[in-house]
Amino acid sequence: MDSSMDWSQRLQLLLFSLLCLTGNSKAVGDSLFAELCEDKGRETEWVFSVSGDAAMLTSTLLDLNGFNYHSIPYNISWYYLRTGTELTRKTGKTLVRGKTLWIFNIMMEDAGDYECVVRLPSECYKKVALLIVNHTNPEECGRPEKAQQVLTNTATSFLNCPLSEHIREVDNYSIQWYKGCEPIVEDDPLWNRFSYVSHSAVELLRVEVVTLEDHAFYTCTMTFNLEGLSGRISETINSMVDVEYCLEPKVVEPANEIIKADLGSSFSKMCRVFVPSVGNKHCANLNWIARDNSISKIVSERVFQESQRGNFSEEKEGVWLERNLNFLTVEEEDFSIHYTCKVSSDRGSPSASFTLQPTDPNYLFPIGVLLITLVLVFTVSVVIYHCFKIDIMLSLRRMFPLLHTNTDSDGKLYDAYVAYPCVQKDEVPREEQPVELVMGLMGFGEDSDRHKEEIC
Repeated sequence: MDSSMDWSQRLQLLLFSLLCLTGNSKAVGDSLFAELCEDKGRETEWVFSVSGDAAMLTSTLLDLNGFNYHSIPYNISWYYLRTGTELTRKTGKTLVRGKTLWIFNIMMEDAGDYECVVRLPSECYKKVALLIVNHTNPEECGRPEKAQQVLTNTATSFLNCPLSEHIREVDNYSIQWYKGCEPIVEDDPLWNRFSYVSHSAVELLRVEVVTLEDHAFYTCTMTFNLEGLSGRISETINSMVDVEYCLEPKVVEPANEIIKADLGSSFSKMCRVFVPSVGNKHCANLNWIARDNSISKIVSERVFQESQRGNFSEEKEGVWLERNLNFLTVEEEDFSIHYTCKVSSDRGSPSASFTLQPTDPNYLFPIGVLLITLVLVFTVSVVIYHCFKIDIMLSLRRMFPLLHTNTDSDGKLYDAYVAYPCVQKDEVPREEQPVELVMGLMGFGEDSDRHKEEIC
């Protein structure tokens, strides 16, 4: 063990001595220091470029080690392993900015491995990034390495320029799109279906009413400035036109509404979504969510969502997607909760919800019973009054004598006076007899004096 360490130290001293003699002590010192750093292997993503373009190599060492590089001092160096030299801005061809290495006006001999070394106060790490420089084909007017993107037939689609990471690093830039070898000019009537769209370092090419002729190679070229240095980077997209497609889903039900339900009853609500589409592609997934969690799909649960169903629409080109949300028993905890049906698709993720509230109390029945009772009581009271009004009045006089005016000193001798004709024994009765005359009928009681006088 000690012997091997001695040999290693001796070898490093020997190399350092040789390089001191040749005048490259600093470069070799840095190289030897890098050799002692912990090796993190290679970057998983390769960088492709062509002659004349610029390239950006990014190290992931700061992301992998997990240290807080905002508070711990560190240093980043880049080396070209073919020559072992450190890359700085002195040459005017390279620029180190943060964890990125920029190489301008690339030539074929710039291809190879570039090593990034991150040095901390007590340790260091290293990782290798690969740059591949390809020859260009003048007839294609694009880059040999192409990204794959899809346009949707007959619909409005977008191509995404794959340079967003580069755009975030540069000081200023401009974008030019090409279809094949022809530049796409927005103001030109020949390109009226094409337009540039920019948003937060994302550059898009909008293509309206896509046709099969839009299947082509599209190149996105960015011309930029970075700390006084100018460069150009391009990416080519192989655009495929998909004749089987799905457009943006539209949620028909629920409709962001409040729904009443009886406590203890069963309840169900359907999520219905229409997806304009052509072909048999799987267009979207529906999912019921409550309290930011997906609702259970187990049918034995009190609250669960059924499996998704789909039916092709004959009236329109598209498919209806449905998914039921079921409550076996509505409980108090289910009220005032937003239940959301969320749609997931490549064309958009709309959603809609409803809120469950308890049913309002039913006042119509007790009000109806009360009204009917009042009508019956009033009707019975009127009938009784008409039939027994005299008895009622007399009873009231006995029960409430204070409400009746005293007639003892009114100067009258009798409360009632009745007069009727008298028939003699030998007189033949008349066919018509006079009717009794009753006076003051309402003015006498049971104990009042009565007077009869026969009129003969």
